[in-house]
Amino acid sequence: MLRVSKSLRKNFSWALNGAIFYVLSQWALLIILAKLGGPTVVGRYTLGLAITAPIILLSNLQLRTLLASDVQEIFPFSVYAIVRLLTSLGALLLICGLAAYLDFTIDQTLIICLIGLAKVIESGSDIAYGLMQKHERMDLVGLSKGIRGVLTAGAVGGIFYGTNSLIAGVGGVIAVWFMVFVLFDCRHLQRFFENSPNYMAWADIPLASLGSKMLSLCKLSLPLGIVSMVMSYNTAMPRYLLDIYHGEAALGYFSAIACFTVACTIVPEAFGQAALPRLAKYHVTSLESYWQLMGKLMLVAFSLGIAGVVVSSLGGSEILRIVYREEFGRFSDILVLIMILGAAESICSVLGTGLTAARRLAAQLPVLVGTLIVTTVSGWWLIPRHAMEGAVLAAITGMVAWGAAYYWILRIPRDVSSPG
Repeated sequence: MLRVSKSLRKNFSWALNGAIFYVLSQWALLIILAKLGGPTVVGRYTLGLAITAPIILLSNLQLRTLLASDVQEIFPFSVYAIVRLLTSLGALLLICGLAAYLDFTIDQTLIICLIGLAKVIESGSDIAYGLMQKHERMDLVGLSKGIRGVLTAGAVGGIFYGTNSLIAGVGGVIAVWFMVFVLFDCRHLQRFFENSPNYMAWADIPLASLGSKMLSLCKLSLPLGIVSMVMSYNTAMPRYLLDIYHGEAALGYFSAIACFTVACTIVPEAFGQAALPRLAKYHVTSLESYWQLMGKLMLVAFSLGIAGVVVSSLGGSEILRIVYREEFGRFSDILVLIMILGAAESICSVLGTGLTAARRLAAQLPVLVGTLIVTTVSGWWLIPRHAMEGAVLAAITGMVAWGAAYYWILRIPRDVSSPG
């Protein structure tokens, strides 16, 4: 039996607070690297993230989203967990093989492999969050993210300050994430297992049936995994091109400033994750309620985007000097463009959540492939000529195409199946 759900408002609050603590701590990590190591160190770290992220997101198959919205319990939790374990291990092998194959220094290769390992551990926490979210226990998700984020920033800051080694710093990330996964996430999952023993009764499932369920889940989730991978490449492509044409320092400046997009995206994304189970239910039981909730999420995303653009226009230079270093202040025009990008990202995030809740899974892939083509072509044209400004403009161009297509797809089922 599912535990009694907390109110949606409390879920919003916990999801938001946890996301804020986690994202701000990750941002603090980049601030530490920028202040102590400079833009080149930031560039090396974010290049590792850009290389590992698409592979990890493909292997994750968005199983957390499917688990949280699986209101009919088509698949037991054990199937989700086994699939996540196998795909994560495969992703780690692929990341290490790719890092060894590409023409990187030994240090950069090791950094990429260690970031890959950290992301695999994070994938374990992610599938645990899916079960917590399904029970509308976003308080547990928020606490886990908050604890993990604060400990990560503190550990990496101390390690990098003492050793001036990015490799040692990433090792600290691995240690903290593993500790939180074992001591917090697994401990709370055990309580769900005690109330619902069938969650982990995979040993009682016949092998043929278990394999069949795993294959069915993979077939269902593969479009979502590909969507996540292509989405990540949309984000990473301007970074790849910026590194190729202008080097690690330019990538470091860009990546550090790009962190300000969280001011626009963190609230809509947290609200979207908290609202996903209810959106999925509403889409089955009441389309009117579904669209009302979607409208509220869109309004939040739009309002925060406008606020971010206004603030960055008025005080961008001072903000960059205070947060990073004095030399960052000359890129205030880039910050304004970054905030416009953040506004577009937050709106696309809400639209994507709506599509997932409506189980419009396959419709997302063609849109994102088209967006990747738009972003890549724009980047090839703009980045060699305009450096960081070109990278942001290429990303904005892709986001506008993405959001317009998502909105059009969402309008089709509403016009056909909902009254009015």
